[in-house]
Amino acid sequence: MEKMLNLILDELRGIKKDVESLKEGQVNLEQRLDKLELGQVNLEERLDKLDQGQEGIARKLDVVYKQTADLVEFRTETQVCFQDLKDDIDFLTTKETKNEKDIFLMKQKRA
Repeated sequence: MEKMLNLILDELRGIKKDVESLKEGQVNLEQRLDKLELGQVNLEERLDKLDQGQEGIARKLDVVYKQTADLVEFRTETQVCFQDLKDDIDFLTTKETKNEKDIFLMKQKRA
């Protein structure tokens, strides 16, 4: 009978050690989980910063698109103005040449 009680006592001691090991394992798991949760919070903060940075880049890119469109419009308007100036200069050059010819012919008829 005493032998049986000793066996039961040994088994209980083994179970107690196993329970203590499980408790230690549980504590370790909880610590690791806490670290993971902290890491996740840090990642979320970094992701928020990345999102903010991306939004800033998108706003700047929108400004660049608008400025580019304005510059293209200005370039087109400038080209039209230059073409008008060229046409006016060509006209004046042609008109001056004709007037010079007319003056020359008038002088020749007088002489």
